[in-house]
Amino acid sequence: MTVAELGEILESTGFPVSFDAIDPDNELEVSQITLPYIIYRQTDSNTFSADNIVFWEKPVCKIYLYTAKKSIAAETVLKNALSGAGLYYSESGEQYYEEEKLYEVELQVEV
Repeated sequence: MTVAELGEILESTGFPVSFDAIDPDNELEVSQITLPYIIYRQTDSNTFSADNIVFWEKPVCKIYLYTAKKSIAAETVLKNALSGAGLYYSESGEQYYEEEKLYEVELQVEV
C-alpha cells in the first residue's frame, strides 16, 4: 500500500482529508474548517536491510482526527475504515487544544 492509497481510505470516511496540513498557506481561521477533519502525514519508515541493501521500506504515517469535542462516533468511523482496509493501527494519544477549541486523536499506521 502507498501513502496515496491511505489517503483514499481516509477519504472513504466522508470527512475532509488533507495531507500534511489543513491550511498550508495559513489563510483559514479555525472557525472556517469543517469538523471532523483528518490530517495525515508520513512521519517515518520501517526498513528491512542487510549488507547495506534495503530490501523493503514501509512508510509509517500519523493520522490526526480533529473534532470540536471528544467524538467516539467519529473515531469509530475512522477506525472502521482502517480496519476494513486491513490496516493495523495504534492510538498514539489524544489532547484538547483550548485556544483553537479542537480535540485531537492521533493514530499511527504502517502502510
